[in-house]
Amino acid sequence: MPLRLPAICVVTRARGGANSPERAALLQRLEAAARAGASMVQVRERQLDDRQLIAFVGEVIDAVARSGAAVIVNERTDLALVAGASGVPLKGDGP
Repeated sequence: MPLRLPAICVVTRARGGANSPERAALLQRLEAAARAGASMVQVRERQLDDRQLIAFVGEVIDAVARSGAAVIVNERTDLALVAGASGVPLKGDGP
C-alpha cells in the first residue's frame, strides 16, 4: 500500500485492558485521526504480552482499515507478521 504524503503518524499509548472504556476510546480516536488524514499508526505498547499485543494490533488495524492507514508495530517483526501489520520500525542500536 503506498504511503500518503505528507505522512502523519499517530503513536499509541493504550490504557486499560481489552474491552475497557479506555481501550474503546483510544480505538475511536485512532479511527478519527485516520479519517482526518493520519496515514500511519505506530503501535508502541511495551507493557503488553505477545497475545495482548497481537490482539491490540488487530483492533487497531480494524479501526483504521476504512481509511487505508498503515499500522506498524515497534520492534516486533514476528508479532507484526502474525497480526497483519504493514511494517516495523527497528532500533538503530539493536542486534
